[in-house]
Amino acid sequence: MDFVPIDALREALLLTLLIAAPLLLAALVVGLITSLVQAVTQVQDQTLAFLPKIVAVVLVAIALLGWLGTHMVEFAVRMFAGAA
Repeated sequence: MDFVPIDALREALLLTLLIAAPLLLAALVVGLITSLVQAVTQVQDQTLAFLPKIVAVVLVAIALLGWLGTHMVEFAVRMFAGAA
C-alpha cells in the first residue's frame, strides 16, 4: 500500500470530526437547554451558561474516553505503518 499524503490528511480530518462531534453535540444540547431555562426564568447571568456546558463536555469525554482513544491509536498505527 502506497502512502498518499492527501489520503492521510483526509483521514485525519475525518477522525478529528468524529472525535469532536460528540463533545460539541453535548455542549450544543446543554447550551440550548440552558438558554431556554434562562429565557423562561428571565435570569440573564452569563456565567450560568458556561458551567453546565463544561460539566457536560467533561462527562461525555470521560464516558467516551475508551472509544476516542481506540480510534486515535488505530489512526496512529495506520499512519506509522503507511509511512514506513
